[in-house]
Amino acid sequence: MAVLVPGTTTGFNLTSYKRGAQEATYQKMVAIPIIEDYGQRIYGTGAIRKWARVASSVLTQTAAGTGLDTATVIGSAATLTAAGNYVHVQWSRNEQAQIDIDLNSGALPQIEQALAEGSDQSVLTSVASLTQNVSQASIDGPLWRQVVGRLMGNTNGVSIPGGKTIYGIFSHTQYPNLGSIPEFNNAEIRGDSENPYVKGIWTKGGGVLLNFSTVVQADANGWHNVVFIADCFTIGWNTRHDVDMMKDELAHRLIVFNNFGAGISRDLGGIDVRTTASAL
Repeated sequence: MAVLVPGTTTGFNLTSYKRGAQEATYQKMVAIPIIEDYGQRIYGTGAIRKWARVASSVLTQTAAGTGLDTATVIGSAATLTAAGNYVHVQWSRNEQAQIDIDLNSGALPQIEQALAEGSDQSVLTSVASLTQNVSQASIDGPLWRQVVGRLMGNTNGVSIPGGKTIYGIFSHTQYPNLGSIPEFNNAEIRGDSENPYVKGIWTKGGGVLLNFSTVVQADANGWHNVVFIADCFTIGWNTRHDVDMMKDELAHRLIVFNNFGAGISRDLGGIDVRTTASAL
């Protein structure tokens, strides 16, 4: 007796597809919204002029007030070099004609998110060039306090908890370790009617606004997390976001593009906190 079963009698089998397509996941920008903006186009190269730090001298009671020491108040400029970044996809007219998804409207937000992730990743690569750094397998309370204290000294008291805002950007691999540090756990996660945990966010602990990113640079030295003040890094834009849609015969191209330069503008305003072990 012949029994029709879908496992062997496949002629009438159908596969259905849910309308649309599930979106890919991309890291949202974390560094770029925080760091200092150059405020104008940088063209090929942008220069950030600086005042130099000077010290006072003592005029003794017996000094005549002549032959005084002279301070130099002009420092060395920091430079930003522009580069373009893009994401490019294309398809044939046949591809669009034979599917039920609008590739233009579907692909555009995907490649825009990809460009945003890549741009933030590019900015975070400069963290490894900071001259101030510490290294440990995993972040813990003593190291955290050491880093914040060093940043206070390096900025001559400008960046202190409760003063000029201090930011932290850490790899997601350090999330479990940071959660066990009292500055964050007691002040934020436990929370009360006034603290962020009640509102569903986890930001500041010990006077530092903490952020996580999955595109923190990782190399042979570990993950280059960073604790910094905003003007430690500067970004200058020539083009923030351009979309080009074009046709080449029966091929359709979709390109998103930006052009910017970013880098370290105040070296002592940040500390590269290198972690060498994942807590995940």
